[in-house]
Amino acid sequence: MLGKLAQQFGRAMGKHSALRDAIGEVVAGRWRPKRPDPQALASTFEPHERGSILVAAVFDAFQAIYERRASDLYRIATSGSGVLPEGHLHPDLVNRLAAEAAKSAKHVLRMCIRALDYCPPVDVTFGDFLRAIITADVDLVRDDDLSYRVAFIEAFRRRGIYPRDVRTLSVDSLRWPDSGRGHEADRVGRLAALIDDKLKELRDDARTRKVYFERSQRLAEDLRNMIRASDFVRHELEQLIRRHVVMSSPHPEIENDRSDLPQFEVHAVRPAHRVGPDGDVVNHAVVVIAQRRKVRLDPADPASPPLTFRGGVTLIFNLATFTLQYAIGKGILDDDRLHQQRELLSTGRVGSAWNTYFGAPHLGLAAEPFAMLHRSDEELAP
Repeated sequence: MLGKLAQQFGRAMGKHSALRDAIGEVVAGRWRPKRPDPQALASTFEPHERGSILVAAVFDAFQAIYERRASDLYRIATSGSGVLPEGHLHPDLVNRLAAEAAKSAKHVLRMCIRALDYCPPVDVTFGDFLRAIITADVDLVRDDDLSYRVAFIEAFRRRGIYPRDVRTLSVDSLRWPDSGRGHEADRVGRLAALIDDKLKELRDDARTRKVYFERSQRLAEDLRNMIRASDFVRHELEQLIRRHVVMSSPHPEIENDRSDLPQFEVHAVRPAHRVGPDGDVVNHAVVVIAQRRKVRLDPADPASPPLTFRGGVTLIFNLATFTLQYAIGKGILDDDRLHQQRELLSTGRVGSAWNTYFGAPHLGLAAEPFAMLHRSDEELAP
């Protein structure tokens, strides 16, 4: 039930189960769990089906964490034999198992939500999300005595989810590189201190969520203007994130502003205050910078449709040391990633969700009816 979506809707359509089931399938009228297939992700292109692979991986991690947390209860209940006695379980044991399941689910949910701050701003892959989960958890929880991180790594490995630029699946290799270890990170200390002051003012002055949102948007705009106006800050910051965003050197495919500098946007400036289970406090500021690059879908054809290629970086400042701890991004000048995006759009390896949001001109459909939103191209063909 936890991995099912729209159960009643699925049955109304004539299915024996939910509309979508990430962890199981109905065979001969009976539900059974799906076996992890490491090759499924590489051969699956429909967005909902790819999403179900991620859901299944997270659910596998949850199940492993729950079993580890409840292992002592099972040992007590079975007297060490591993076999439960016949009859109903004792209500106290049921309550304890339910409490461990709820606590495990809460911890997994928080790990996934925390990871969003550690993702690149564009072109996020499942492998990036795994690295974000591991990095965020390492920052907050030093001693992983229940092996939460190992559970996530193993669950993603069984589903064939691997980061592209990591050779081994270990906690140390999956963690994002720490920019704060380099002496160059200290050069942006003044920028980190300024962000800290502005966030404190924002927290003290904003009395409603609406005011907080409006002022945070204004803060992002002010930060962008400050970076553009200061040659020193712009140059030093670009030295740390030059693989992701171009700030000083003009590029023919990136529009310039009035000062003849490459345009970029600061999408968000937000605080991240977290307290770990041991009482450790993590005080971060998250800054999201994005940039656009105008190219052609087919570089060899001048008449080819235009394509907006996006890059950007998520900057995580440690406000305790005023250093740049992480620079997590996707390069605006990454031609390999650009080639992959061109190939994806040219070959049409996109499922029904693409047609839902962007239309399907090759089928002559200006707009899909609501009832057809989740139909594939094959179902729509005459």
